[in-house]
Amino acid sequence: MRFSTVLIYALASLLFAASVPMALQVGSGSFTWANVSSSSPYDIITALNITGPVKLEIIPASQFYSYENGGSVSPVYSEIVGSSGIYDIPSNAGSYSVILTPENGAAGIAFYAFGAPKNAGKIIRINNTYSDSFSISNYSKTNLTVASLENVKFEVGGYSGTLGMTNTSMLFYLDRGNYTLRLSTSGSDEAYVGLLNTPSLVNPFSTQNFSEPYPAGMVSYGLYNVSGTLVPYTVKTDVIGGYANITSISAYDPSPPPETSRYGASLQLNAVLHIVSPHGAYDYWLQNVLDVDTENHSYYIADNIWNYTYENNGLYNGSLSGNGMLYNNNLTAGGKLSGRNFYGYGTETGSYRLPIKFAPVIRVGVNEGRPYAAFGYYTSKGIYYYDNVTINVSAESAYLLVTPYYGTNLKNNNLNYYDAEFVFGGEGEGAYAYFNSIAANLSLYYYNSTGAMVAFPSVFTFGSDTAEDAGNIAILKYGNHAHASAGRNNPLNDFILSGTLPDIANGVSNSTGLETLNATLFPTAANPIGNIKGNITAGVSNLLGLLNRYGISRSDVLFILELLIALLFLFVLYEIIRRFAETKG
Repeated sequence: MRFSTVLIYALASLLFAASVPMALQVGSGSFTWANVSSSSPYDIITALNITGPVKLEIIPASQFYSYENGGSVSPVYSEIVGSSGIYDIPSNAGSYSVILTPENGAAGIAFYAFGAPKNAGKIIRINNTYSDSFSISNYSKTNLTVASLENVKFEVGGYSGTLGMTNTSMLFYLDRGNYTLRLSTSGSDEAYVGLLNTPSLVNPFSTQNFSEPYPAGMVSYGLYNVSGTLVPYTVKTDVIGGYANITSISAYDPSPPPETSRYGASLQLNAVLHIVSPHGAYDYWLQNVLDVDTENHSYYIADNIWNYTYENNGLYNGSLSGNGMLYNNNLTAGGKLSGRNFYGYGTETGSYRLPIKFAPVIRVGVNEGRPYAAFGYYTSKGIYYYDNVTINVSAESAYLLVTPYYGTNLKNNNLNYYDAEFVFGGEGEGAYAYFNSIAANLSLYYYNSTGAMVAFPSVFTFGSDTAEDAGNIAILKYGNHAHASAGRNNPLNDFILSGTLPDIANGVSNSTGLETLNATLFPTAANPIGNIKGNITAGVSNLLGLLNRYGISRSDVLFILELLIALLFLFVLYEIIRRFAETKG
């Protein structure tokens, strides 16, 4: 009978290695061993630290009892190993025992063994530092394994830590994109590095804190919830829209941000514009928003554009052209977005009366090689687009994208989604709205390839990307629509929808609310809304934006115009007096 001294167990399919044991003195006639297994062909990775030569054997686990009792076995691998290092041994599917036996009497042995999926890693030499680049096409669950006889520090995609001895594996998520894995040690070391990226669906439930207020309404993440299993779908469209019939609304924010009302609330139509260009892809977050002061019954409509493409970029003049201008975001909650710029445009403030029938529309496309986003709403005369913004990058295509296969701007677990939202929230600047009363019917739709208004296949009742939160508002399914009322929402609700929607334009034509809007809309610095979790890039090259660059404000422009009008009046008066005098003469 042989004597076993150490048992280490590891699962191959998880790319996970057990902790490295302290070096043990294995005597003559004794052995140390570990089990590995996998249901598919895999590589058996053995990290070995020895003080003398040993025999490395791999046998079917079913033969271990025979081996331990001196019986016959059929090794699938057998080699005399004379030095410490990392060994990669291919194997077929199944369970195996990895056995180490001293060759010349006793030997100090410390090792661990685990199974890794084939071609998921490689053995490298780290000379103080090592780096390797890779790319991911989908949002993916990423398993990083570093098997080494020394501790190895790693950095990748905003994650960092130490692997290699007491801990050999780390699991995290990476969004699509290009990455560089950086490894470092105190000297020179051999290591096995395994990087397994498994495409995954984004899960909005994983980042949502349902114990706190959140935007509430109709939100498509490109997911069905089927008996607890998320089933994906993708929508690409050039138009999305919403329709709301609000018969009661009263909101309150005990601590409103600057330039927002204590009684303010918003209804936001939000979506992600995905641009495909010869230089890569760009993503912009678009918002078409109705803001109301529920005490004095005033409102304005505004759009915002934020850049989801890069983590730290802000907007600069010239990157967008529209009726709006560049604003600085001072939102400090959680440190997100503070000090960054965004594009904003807002109408003059008007008065509303209930019921409010609001039907916002966002249309996108490419015009003369440049992508654009048009923001509008339905009136009795059709859709009125109050702002048309050109994004100054070359584009092959541009569309609104709803998909769960990847997120936007993943950094330190701060994930934004390719979703479409029609949600209630606070007025702006990350405001909170507690709804003392609310009664509204909502619809969220997109135009399909035939131009028909089609309901999103499914929607959830909570939003994730916008920073304005809502409280005491419950969203329930109402036919092919949703109904909002005061109460406690169940964020786990999801609605399966189907079919086309009724004629939105006819619904709005009977409006006694916002139908009184006229077509004279002006940008106003007090009205930008809709602060977002994430990163922002925007800019504007219009007359006001250009003047703003040189310190000339809108009020300065108005003053100059008033002065010119006064001078013109004096000139006309002078001419009248002069001609009158000539006539008398």
